[in-house]
Amino acid sequence: MNFERRQFIPDPQEKVRPKVPDIPALTESLEKIEAQEQLKVQEVQDLYVQLDQALSGMDESGRTTFNEKILGQILTRVEQECGHLGNFGSLEEGRRLMSMPTSEYIRSLYPDIDSPFTMEEGSFSPFENKIRLRKSVSADLTPESLLRDLVEYGSSPAMTTLHHEVIHSKQFDEINLEDRMLQIKVILDKLITKLRLAGIAGGLTALAFPQVVIPGAMITGLLLFTARIKKQNKKIIQEGQAFYGSSKFSSDEASSAGVKTVEELIDRLQYSYGIWERDTGKIVSMTHDIKRLYALGMSDEAIGEAVKKAKWDAKGRCYDNLERAVQALSASSGLTETQIDDLVAADDINSIIYVEKVRRIAQEELKTAIGELSASQAT
Repeated sequence: MNFERRQFIPDPQEKVRPKVPDIPALTESLEKIEAQEQLKVQEVQDLYVQLDQALSGMDESGRTTFNEKILGQILTRVEQECGHLGNFGSLEEGRRLMSMPTSEYIRSLYPDIDSPFTMEEGSFSPFENKIRLRKSVSADLTPESLLRDLVEYGSSPAMTTLHHEVIHSKQFDEINLEDRMLQIKVILDKLITKLRLAGIAGGLTALAFPQVVIPGAMITGLLLFTARIKKQNKKIIQEGQAFYGSSKFSSDEASSAGVKTVEELIDRLQYSYGIWERDTGKIVSMTHDIKRLYALGMSDEAIGEAVKKAKWDAKGRCYDNLERAVQALSASSGLTETQIDDLVAADDINSIIYVEKVRRIAQEELKTAIGELSASQAT
């Protein structure tokens, strides 16, 4: 069953049976791979010295081609031996979304929007369907930087950030900016007319006349103000999915771009996104469901569909669409609660195994490539 093509809430009658994991066997596999030889820190540094020496006679184009070739060989082996590309599976789409032009309307409101000094590490704009990355993050997406990260960590912080923003792109329906702003102006005109009839509008009555154009900045401000109540709940599930979905493939040494535990997510949301302390219960509930959906095989896109219209159910103490998706997948899989918990635990272990495999593959391919290049230069 290809979960990428599934409806985000499957028919419970459609039986899908993920393999029940053998946790002890997975743990043993992790211990074995961790016991396998890998380069020590000094050996990695020595390898870079050898690489620089081997490439010393090449121009920038030649060095880039060499690094691209090794990176391609690494990713080919990763896909073959690990079954998927992890964060690198979103590289092509991420680059496409980064190349989207900045709309003139957005630029008129925020002239410095593309400035590296004002930009967040990464962001996705649903109005433009565009990803922006800080220049330092974009620089780390070069073949040379990606190669070094894979050799040292088995993952790339820059790729984790890019994948995070690609996940956000799955959480929004396509938005036509001009249509949306026109709709808002009509709504505001109607509201002001009602206030005027009620004798409340006062000095604002002039805004009700058709010939007066409400400034874009005012519309944007009112839009942000009216959306503030819903923003907290939506931000919790949007960021929760983006952090967990991208962090599944990052190592602890390079996890600054992501989070692995609910405690880390709570800290990140409260510190960076202003999520209130009273929302901790919502974060815990969301975490429980998001991790189960990923463990049950749902894709970024499928979970993003569930996130789009999910609302907090105060009575059920859960996000409605996420909970329905979990229940439907649980019914279709025929697994017990305990077995699904085992799937989540197995997912966490497999993530560590994945990173360790990638690190060793990258080190082996780099050593081989340097040896072959040095041998060819000696002849």
